[in-house]
Amino acid sequence: MPKPERFAWCLPVLLGFGSLAASLALTMQPPAAGPVALIFPPWWGAAKSMLAAAGAGTIVRFGTAPFIVIIIPDPGAPGAATGAWLSLDPLHLGGCGYHNS
Repeated sequence: MPKPERFAWCLPVLLGFGSLAASLALTMQPPAAGPVALIFPPWWGAAKSMLAAAGAGTIVRFGTAPFIVIIIPDPGAPGAATGAWLSLDPLHLGGCGYHNS
């Protein structure tokens, strides 16, 4: 039977990751209006990511990787793009390379 001291670090680490995930989820939510970064599975190519994003709005450009697509959401679109893992605010993601100018 394992000693409890060996696993004393598990709870603080899990709580730390949980609070980090919660703070990222709150600060990087997609904006009510304006561009949105859609994050698709990394193994998707540019064509598949672009086709999936096209159903959610007007494509502005790709991010720094072919599975990140920046769109302007279409108010008449049914919702999030099919297959997108996340939809985030691209202005908070320096890696997306989107600059509001």
